[in-house]
Amino acid sequence: MVFPVDMSLHKKSKRFDIAFDDGQSFSFSFEFLRVFSPSAEVTGHTPDQAKLQVGKRDVDVKGVEPIGRYAVRFVFDDGHDSGIYSWEYLHDIGTRRDELREAVILPIRPMCRSCPSPRRLARPNSTDNRHGRRKSAQGE
Repeated sequence: MVFPVDMSLHKKSKRFDIAFDDGQSFSFSFEFLRVFSPSAEVTGHTPDQAKLQVGKRDVDVKGVEPIGRYAVRFVFDDGHDSGIYSWEYLHDIGTRRDELREAVILPIRPMCRSCPSPRRLARPNSTDNRHGRRKSAQGE
């Protein structure tokens, strides 16, 4: 079993950092922690009851509470607070973070109206070449 040797919550950058006694350390975005909450509300009681968590990009953590000596519970600003993140669970999702992010978080972002799409982020400044004026947002 692994145990944390250091933990820190970074409200401004919306990240939670944890270092374990096996030398591994991980930095999780609040979005990642919310999407991968181990609660039955998210995972369901069976795999077919799992609920895809969309629209969590801007979620904030209002607090972190210790659960005995084996876990923490995050209190998210969207009202979710039922996930108990054991040290083993955090270590597991930390070692698989990139794989999980690519498999779940990146594909759900286009489904989220509040999440910037790659097209919107990559849109260059456009000008109306006939008049040398910048196109309005309504004209695009």
